[in-house]
Amino acid sequence: MEFNEKLLIKPNIEPFDSNTQRIRRNLLVASILGLVMVTGSATFNGQHVGFLGVKLEDIKIENFYYFLLATLGYFLIHFFWSIFDDFKANKNRLTGLKAPTAMYASYAGDEHIFEPNVSNDLDSTLLSWWSCQREVTIEIEKYIGSKQGEPNENNSLNNINRLLEDINKKSGYIESALVRFERGFWYYQKSQLVRWFLLDVGVPMLLGILSFGLILCEVLVKCTS
Repeated sequence: MEFNEKLLIKPNIEPFDSNTQRIRRNLLVASILGLVMVTGSATFNGQHVGFLGVKLEDIKIENFYYFLLATLGYFLIHFFWSIFDDFKANKNRLTGLKAPTAMYASYAGDEHIFEPNVSNDLDSTLLSWWSCQREVTIEIEKYIGSKQGEPNENNSLNNINRLLEDINKKSGYIESALVRFERGFWYYQKSQLVRWFLLDVGVPMLLGILSFGLILCEVLVKCTS
């Protein structure tokens, strides 16, 4: 796989894992059931209720509400915790990672040696990666400058200098192109964030909190009446 393909292997927000998706589905089902019951769209018949193969009889509506409240509370807490971890993971992967900083040994020819706590080029954005490459180029220029004047080195150093000058001429154009690319990339990220907060997280959380609040009010009314 080419380097650029590896660098862009995960440019988007990762979807929820299977466990979080199950929690979200169960939260939606419990929320809709609670809303239907509280708004009077359906009635509860507690004479014959089946649960996990067990037949329950004469279940009171208050007890059903207690059970539904506990279920909604569990799913809300579990789902919120899961999406919080998922959000932090995506944020760290997309925006919070340090750009790799080359150690001195890399200037001598090993391009895979980096400072501690930085694994590889996958931990950077395109722009930060290019900025690091320019820093490496500057260090190479300094190294070459220190070698100038030594016997039998002038011809090779002059050739290298010409190559570096050519690279520097192209650097401005490449950097501006990468800035435009990353600007478009983050517009795409913002669209994903809106979808993530609005549809993946917002609707399930809103339904769950609304259902929990209405059922709690219903239980309090029945307890005080």
